[in-house]
Amino acid sequence: MMDHTDNAATGRSASLIDGQLERDGHALAANYERCITFRMLLQEISATMTMRIQAVESSLGVSEGAFETQDAAVQDMIQAHQQVEEDLRAIFTALKHQRVDPAMVSGEVGKSLFDFVDADTVMDLQRQAQSHIHTIVESRHNTVDSLELLRATMSFYQGLDFNGMVPLSSDGQSVWDALGDLCQHLQDELFECKLRHTSLQETRHHAAVDRITEDSSALVKASSTALNHLTELYDVALLYFVDMEQCDRRILHTFSAMHDTSQAYDAALSECHVLLDELTNLLRFYERFLAAYEALPLELQRRQAYEATTRRLVADLQSHLNALEATERLDRQAFADDHEQFLPATLCPCIKV
Repeated sequence: MMDHTDNAATGRSASLIDGQLERDGHALAANYERCITFRMLLQEISATMTMRIQAVESSLGVSEGAFETQDAAVQDMIQAHQQVEEDLRAIFTALKHQRVDPAMVSGEVGKSLFDFVDADTVMDLQRQAQSHIHTIVESRHNTVDSLELLRATMSFYQGLDFNGMVPLSSDGQSVWDALGDLCQHLQDELFECKLRHTSLQETRHHAAVDRITEDSSALVKASSTALNHLTELYDVALLYFVDMEQCDRRILHTFSAMHDTSQAYDAALSECHVLLDELTNLLRFYERFLAAYEALPLELQRRQAYEATTRRLVADLQSHLNALEATERLDRQAFADDHEQFLPATLCPCIKV
């Protein structure tokens, strides 16, 4: 009777152990399946986040390079414009101080060379240039603000650390690469729990009952702990992903605004070059104008000397011609007195002249 009772108890105990092992096995299998699901979701999030961050980094690098090139062109333009304006002020001052000889302007007194300058046109060109330069400078400020916003955004995403849950193996490793390594490690842990539980089931008849149930429960607990870790990682990654989705619109808007600003900058810079060329040409003209006026006295003096010399030569030549003509008349008269009466009229008529 006792043996029958012991056998029955042993059977119930074995049945309970088998039931627990089966439940634990199902739990471990379910945990592993969920682990695979979370791992795949995390891989998709990680790949998308990495791709977007790299794309923004690349676009930001291109934008920074373009900004540096444009900024150098802006500085050159501003410096060139300032120099032309300074030179124009200097030449205008010189023209205002240069009084015109009344004899050159029909006796009008008090005129300066500046009175011959189209100052309104110059001032209008200067105002246009200043307006375009102001537009360019404002566009540069806007671009600087946009670049700072993008840098801050990239710095934030490059600094994501999953609240310290993802250890980095090296300084150069990205958090997303480290996340992949950690996910693989957690998946390996859950798979190891499954393998050990399978081994436990196969050896349950050769081990103590308490040890079997304890080991089985411990494996389920370890598997659940690893799965919880993976779930927490997914929750944080999902928050990052949602935040990036919202941030993408702002980033795209920022790049679009920078593109529009760049186009406005190019147009304004082109106009500035045209205006600068016009102002430079006017500057060169007024410099030559002043130089031409300064050369006038010497030219007038030279011409007066030439005219005086010419008049003297003409007077001397006329006097000499008059003397020659008088001598010629006397010589002809002498010939006529001596010979003309003896010559027929039809013989050499020209001699009568």
